[in-house]
Amino acid sequence: MHRLGSGFGLSALAHCGALAWLCWPSPPSPAAVVATALPAPAAALAAPPESQVLELTLLELPPESTPATPATPPAPAARPARPAPARALARAEPASLATRGELVVSSAARPATPDSGSPSAAGPAGTGLRMRGQQAPRLVVPDLEAIAARGGPAPPPTVEPTGELQASGRGTFRSDQGTFVAKVDKDGRVTLEDKRNLQVSLAVPSPRDLGRGLANWYRDPYAQTRDRERQPLPSGVVDDEEEQRKRPKAVPLVTATFDVTDWVMRMAGRDPYLAAKLRFLDRTREERVELAGQARKELLRTIGVVVSRHAARAWSAPGSPEDKRLLLFELWDECLETGEPDEVEAAGRARAAVLAFIRGHLPAGSPHAFGAAELARLNSRRQSRQPFVPYEPQP
Repeated sequence: MHRLGSGFGLSALAHCGALAWLCWPSPPSPAAVVATALPAPAAALAAPPESQVLELTLLELPPESTPATPATPPAPAARPARPAPARALARAEPASLATRGELVVSSAARPATPDSGSPSAAGPAGTGLRMRGQQAPRLVVPDLEAIAARGGPAPPPTVEPTGELQASGRGTFRSDQGTFVAKVDKDGRVTLEDKRNLQVSLAVPSPRDLGRGLANWYRDPYAQTRDRERQPLPSGVVDDEEEQRKRPKAVPLVTATFDVTDWVMRMAGRDPYLAAKLRFLDRTREERVELAGQARKELLRTIGVVVSRHAARAWSAPGSPEDKRLLLFELWDECLETGEPDEVEAAGRARAAVLAFIRGHLPAGSPHAFGAAELARLNSRRQSRQPFVPYEPQP
């Protein structure tokens, strides 16, 4: 009973404390201070300049029609609240538009007053957009097409691929024809390699085959066990395919093939697959010709880099400095001077690359530079019409 009385007393004391905490008045919050920015005096604000807006005129005129001069729109009212930058554009010449007859992005000058129609009325801001010679900038569609034609991916092939040439890296191709393998270089040349007559293979799945099997099973686990729709068979007819699946089969681990005719013809010095090779070359001829054309264009485009590498390789090869200088001279002398225009132009760039390498690694006055007597001896045996003068300015 004594403990019960103590519990009641503690409970009453706790309730009284909670009631007093709830009834206690909260302290007053401080008054909010509001700062008001004083407006700037009217005299300190500068008067806004007269507003002028940018105008862009698109004209599309046929070749046979005479264009009319675009009417000058009225000057817009000034907006003092948001002044716009003072810019103006020059008026396009209608005569040039009539001769072109195409879409032209030009500019028109906005006069300062409604009665002024000359381009000079635009003020200094209008002349700031002009190029040298006081000509207004214009951008026409053919210029855009020329800029777009400078880059981008290579054009698609003009010859339909046969599908027999499989890419094998670095621009080369490979084709497995069963009895022989064809290797095609990036310039279209073909190397035919015969397979062995006796071929032995193991029926053990490779890691790649295991990976493909797991991937196929992950996509559809029941692809091989899914029941197919079957047509009902007449009475007395047995499904041979079902019977074949039920019969036990031996799984071969080692397989081997040998062609007796192949062996006999090879012993006689004849190619048993000559006809198949000729048919393959006929089927892929156009595709290989296109590869050769692309390789030629790429070589002519990068001939300077290729010749520079050859010159560096010749100079770093073992041998005496006299022999190395002779190699550089022969590399320069072998360049073409007559032939197709693109080949002659590429040969000129190749010669320039050789001369640049000589002036950079064998400058005049250095220990390994060409001497006067050596240059005279080399020029006496040269095949080209142009003299070999590596230390003189080239035309």
